[in-house]
Amino acid sequence: AALAAGSPGLMAQTVATDMAAQPEPTNVQFEAGVMRDNNATRAGFGPARIGDTASFVSVTMSLAHPLTEHSRLWGTATAGAEKYRRFDGLSRLHGSAELEYQYRASSHFDEPTFGAFIKFTGEEFDSDMRDGYRVGVGLSVRQSLNDRLSYSASASHNARRATDKVFSGSENMLRGNVDLQLSDRALLYFGADYRRGDIVATGWPDGGTPNVSNVFWWDDAFAAEGMVSYRLRGSSVQLTLGLNYTIAPRHSIDFSLRQIRTRAASSPRYVASDLSYKSSQLSVAYLFRF
Repeated sequence: AALAAGSPGLMAQTVATDMAAQPEPTNVQFEAGVMRDNNATRAGFGPARIGDTASFVSVTMSLAHPLTEHSRLWGTATAGAEKYRRFDGLSRLHGSAELEYQYRASSHFDEPTFGAFIKFTGEEFDSDMRDGYRVGVGLSVRQSLNDRLSYSASASHNARRATDKVFSGSENMLRGNVDLQLSDRALLYFGADYRRGDIVATGWPDGGTPNVSNVFWWDDAFAAEGMVSYRLRGSSVQLTLGLNYTIAPRHSIDFSLRQIRTRAASSPRYVASDLSYKSSQLSVAYLFRF
């Protein structure tokens, strides 16, 4: 499961009541923070589980363009960087562009907004094996239940192509998010992802390269540890709990805790629990909206 820095609640798009209004001004958000991961190696158990700390920064620009009274296009572009303290190979530069068609049947406050989106992400790691791109397509829905509670959900298919086939693959994903406005300053959010498809697990070989997968290689990000990464079939559940607190107009601090559990599919070639792993990520970020 890749690092997904930032607040899913804060990044949720607020849908205008009148989609046929004038085009909205460009919205730009700056984000910078630090994240601690207790299992950066994505290893199943024991001393192979090694943590690391990453600093991250990103700039996101979004713009809405009305099409009809009930529909619009929403575009988002992001550029960012992550720097790991111990494992330089995990550090990366990334850029993404997303385009979503949104439809809302009426301007009623609780009317849901439906969408269809496509997203492209390019990544350049200090690990040559991981360089590549991702493409995702899917459907979404978002709705305000009242003036304090809203939710969003999506279903998507995502594919990744990397320099090394260990880090190439595809997955299907279901995602949900709930935002609760606690006060004028505080927003509590909860997110849940379920992914099923190709996963990557890492471990130490025992008496040579273990024959657990047809797709494996020595991982250059963990070369000093002599670890091997494998591409397997499996599933992943990611839960996020966060709090975004406004400290000044257009300025906020975001705290989040993310729990990731990835389970390898059963196979006669390996014990699934040996290549399944858990990870916890704690992050704090400063956000400024232009």
